[in-house]
Amino acid sequence: MVTPGMIKSDDEHRREVCTVGQWIHQKGYIASTDGNISVRLDPQRILTTPTGMSKGLMQPDDLVAVDYNGKKIHGRRDASSEIAMHLLIYQRRPDVHAVVHAH
Repeated sequence: MVTPGMIKSDDEHRREVCTVGQWIHQKGYIASTDGNISVRLDPQRILTTPTGMSKGLMQPDDLVAVDYNGKKIHGRRDASSEIAMHLLIYQRRPDVHAVVHAH
């Protein structure tokens, strides 16, 4: 369940990003490997969806942690090149804690 205003573990964030990925895929907001989802974990890390993967099929272990420069910190996959847009939003808007973009 996605619930705002809670302190969440990395694992909870991973599960929720996958849930959102399934929602936007099922609703037809994205096709194939389009779009990306990210969440601010803390002042050093962003959790994001991997490149080249359907958001409707993601598992928590597929997600990638990057620093605020976009450098991979953890994950077996690579972050999307579109992470730069998400990072810009996080840098300019400290009140934003997650970004979903679909196309």
